[in-house]
Amino acid sequence: PRGWPGPHREAPRVGAIGQQVGIAPAARRQDFVSTATAPPVAAATVDIAVSEWAPQICLVVDGDCQQSLALPVAEIQTGSFIPEVWVAGEDGAAVTLRWQIWDSEQGWRDAKASSVETTASGPRLDPEAAGSAPTSTAPLPFDDRAGQAMLHAERVVTRPGDGAEIIVRSNPLLVSLYEEGA
Repeated sequence: PRGWPGPHREAPRVGAIGQQVGIAPAARRQDFVSTATAPPVAAATVDIAVSEWAPQICLVVDGDCQQSLALPVAEIQTGSFIPEVWVAGEDGAAVTLRWQIWDSEQGWRDAKASSVETTASGPRLDPEAAGSAPTSTAPLPFDDRAGQAMLHAERVVTRPGDGAEIIVRSNPLLVSLYEEGA
């Protein structure tokens, strides 16, 4: 359309959302200066009556459920943040927490030696109860550079119809590490 400012420029990876409002048409192309926040995590109940149920997960940070985080590399290197993951599903069912990493040369790929065996703690994931939720530690697959890591909970299921083994995955969790001042 006539007067359209052209394509919106933004970073190639996004780990949070935010908004800002301005009235000056010339300001449309200025950098974002507001505060970006992660979307809230909704309560979820896993339907464990279905044999192919998929786990639901969230990061528990200071008593809150999070599905995406953006953290400075320097904070990670001090050891002040170690991901704690709440896994919802059939109580006591085995799941594997598996990290993937992203870079511009190879795209998304499994992180080497970064899986954690754990169990689900019941079918309900309720952000209101995050402060007392049972969690599992899932150390980040790297802490020495900026980049992105995505975590899933996986379980192997034997499909009743044909006996095939399949992997079902949870919702993804995204952690973006950035260099301060970059």
